[in-house]
Amino acid sequence: MADDERLRGLDGVPWGDLVDCHGQDGTGVRDDLAAALTGDPAEAVEALEDLCVSLADRGYGYRLPSAVPAALPFLARAAADAGRPSQVRLDALDLVGDVCSGWDLPAPATVREVLLSLLADPCPEVRVKAAEALARGRGGDAAVVEALRERHGAEADPGVRLRLLAAAVRLTGRGGPVPGWLRDRFENGDRDERVLVGSGAFGDPVPTARAAMDDLVREPRPRWFRAAGLGADGCDDRRFRYAQVWIHRALDRDGRERVARDLLGHADARVRAAAVRAALDLVGEFRSAAGPWAGRVAPLLDDPDPEVRRWAVRSLSAVGEHALPWADRLAGIAAEPGGDAQALLALARLRDPRAPALLPARSGLPLFGFDPVPSRDPWGWDPTFEEAMEAFAPWADELLPHLRERMGGDPWEARWAAPALAAWGPRAAPLADAVAGLLGGGDRDPGLVAALAAIGPAAARHADRVRESAAGPGRAHAYLRLTGDTGAALDLLGPFGARWHDREWALLAEAGPAAARYEADLREYTDLRGAHDARALHALWRVTGDTRAVLAALLDTDHPYLGERVLTGTGTAAVRLLGGIGPPAGRALPRLRALLGSDRTAHVSPRALSRRGIAQDRDLTALLRDAVARIGGGG
Repeated sequence: MADDERLRGLDGVPWGDLVDCHGQDGTGVRDDLAAALTGDPAEAVEALEDLCVSLADRGYGYRLPSAVPAALPFLARAAADAGRPSQVRLDALDLVGDVCSGWDLPAPATVREVLLSLLADPCPEVRVKAAEALARGRGGDAAVVEALRERHGAEADPGVRLRLLAAAVRLTGRGGPVPGWLRDRFENGDRDERVLVGSGAFGDPVPTARAAMDDLVREPRPRWFRAAGLGADGCDDRRFRYAQVWIHRALDRDGRERVARDLLGHADARVRAAAVRAALDLVGEFRSAAGPWAGRVAPLLDDPDPEVRRWAVRSLSAVGEHALPWADRLAGIAAEPGGDAQALLALARLRDPRAPALLPARSGLPLFGFDPVPSRDPWGWDPTFEEAMEAFAPWADELLPHLRERMGGDPWEARWAAPALAAWGPRAAPLADAVAGLLGGGDRDPGLVAALAAIGPAAARHADRVRESAAGPGRAHAYLRLTGDTGAALDLLGPFGARWHDREWALLAEAGPAAARYEADLREYTDLRGAHDARALHALWRVTGDTRAVLAALLDTDHPYLGERVLTGTGTAAVRLLGGIGPPAGRALPRLRALLGSDRTAHVSPRALSRRGIAQDRDLTALLRDAVARIGGGG
């Protein structure tokens, strides 16, 4: 095996010094690559599935893990080996595309050369996958587009020709120059080619968009739709949604707005629903889009189709105060039997005085009709009970009897309702006994303990139960909140943990200099990746008062704390910290002002545009204003 040419160079990489997406050393990546290159078909496919988790999972941070670029040449080698099973080759090509697009990583030159060579592979599926990987890997775009043009001219398979065309369209990007051969296909190609290539670069985008939607109305998956790789598994809502995303990708903001405005009036409800989502994408990308699009979407609250109405409500729930002119209509929708919970949530966020009476009116529904799972999933649309409790916090005293009834009723409902009370803080104190009574060593304990921590000293009688709970390190923070005993809380926290998150950092920050025992570990940790790092920096600052080190970490590194596309997961914590530092953070002012003046909406990740992300951006904007004022830069 050591002399197998397929493994050449694999053991020359110091895998033990590299890390994968989960922070594990790269030896597992090395073993999976070896299996993909030389294992039997089942073993190789399984290894590639494992590599997808190790190399393409961005859920554990935003900095590129060192094992990722090191693995790409070997994945390309597996794809290029004509002696390997076709499924292995295709899966390897898919993974190259997944890794490059997921990390926004241009394919290295050596990998790109392999992919270009595969455009002439005897297997048509390999030619298609190579083109798709080139499009997703970007880098050397002009040369790649030219190679796709040459292959397109020589390709005999009409299906592959369309896929080559689609890959070239992907590479041209939004608002960039369009190669002449794509213009030729738009002007002289067949209908599928015209729809596939059509963009604002060729004049009015509306007719092309209309033609595409009409195609989808007549046929579930037209040839251009398949060539674009839009999938959608035959589901109507996804088909029309994905098709509009494809059309919008080649347009600038003006073109996208023109298409969305036109399609809002389409005769087919599926097209209208997708157009509302396209409008919501614009609101999710541009802060200034919220007001105009609220007015354009609001009439669809009375659309004859329920799916269109549902997306109209979701859109208005995302635009904040711009929904105020339609508060009466939202109240009417929320008051209907089984009315849309999203409409009620939007009304509560507008601080509409009708909202607290409408919530008990839904008492016949579990958790008043809200989703039980306390998800922060940025892609989620269904409003959760946790979000509802946050929105209804101003009326906590009025609603306490209704929550007490829920806590004393169905055990299932009580277990989900109790953790959401954290949003009410000390105002939930009358329910502290009911919350503590649910502690039982199960997986709900962390949420229950967090609720008690939010209640604070009024729940101090339950401190011993919190100490003995199965809440993990979070129980130490709760113990401090309940008792004020910093020493006992830190003893309960125990040794520093490299996988600590918000509650642990909050405990150290609240403990301040009393947590000096953790200083060395904190200083070492705060150069790691992750959305929680700014909170760790906050802890470091509160423990040590070392403003210089904290500012250097926030402003002088490549962390995405305060970059042009600041991520709300890191940005809110970083901006809050800078505001807390005050005038000594003066050199952060130019960056804070730039973020405040930007028209681009910040999101928890670059690919997560949703109602929740838009709401988080409004919170970020408020924090930016506050931080600028605190530091001394005016409002």
